[in-house]
Amino acid sequence: MMQNKIQKAFGQICADDALKDTTKKAVLEKAYGKQVRKPFATKRIYSYGLLASFTLCCIIFMGKYLYFTPTAVISIDVNPSIELDVNRFDQIIGVEGYNEDGQELAASLDVLYKDYESALSEVLEAQWMQDYLQADEMLSIAVVQTEEKQGAEILDYVKNCTGKQKNTYCYCLDSEDVSEAHALGLSYGRYRWYKEITKYDPQITPEELNQMSMREIRDLFLSIAEKNGETATDLHRGNGKQYGKELGKGMYGKQK
Repeated sequence: MMQNKIQKAFGQICADDALKDTTKKAVLEKAYGKQVRKPFATKRIYSYGLLASFTLCCIIFMGKYLYFTPTAVISIDVNPSIELDVNRFDQIIGVEGYNEDGQELAASLDVLYKDYESALSEVLEAQWMQDYLQADEMLSIAVVQTEEKQGAEILDYVKNCTGKQKNTYCYCLDSEDVSEAHALGLSYGRYRWYKEITKYDPQITPEELNQMSMREIRDLFLSIAEKNGETATDLHRGNGKQYGKELGKGMYGKQK
């Protein structure tokens, strides 16, 4: 082999060992077309590579965590009940249906990774939504917030979008206060009415409410409340303020 020949040739040269080693190293580099690195330098480069890879993995993981963590939920209830998960960048990262109609609707929507304004426009302007509203159904939109500033901004946008729409109720809830909703199979919007109805009639089940439209649920609530000595008009006007204090940072309702 070439390396053996080079070593044999150097063995016949009369020179001090330091000079031999330097010359032999230069010849080997020339012969094999590569630099002979010191072991310490190689280990240091390897360590830097590992550190860079670890840092990159951390950045990717944190980026995914921040992007796919919901910081607000928009619960939309008419007869279909759906919820849109919103991340800190105001984009939709999840769509969930909470009754049979809601599941069908969730599967048909193309709103993932769009900003919540575009997603809400697609839902509110859809023909099926217009058909419900023209039939005098009730629309409930609850903004469930984990970050107060973002929740307030979404609620303001929702109120502006629905400002001229009859029988529409927009309000804000605190996620900690309604954590039981999903365990019962209810959207946040339906859960709001479930809590109020079961104060008067504990026999009502979540399954029964999921089969009813929001108009039917509200009418049931008013009927039950009247039987317990509260007038429908006073209850209907006052319930929003009462519920806002109990469950959220504020509740806004409009009835026309």
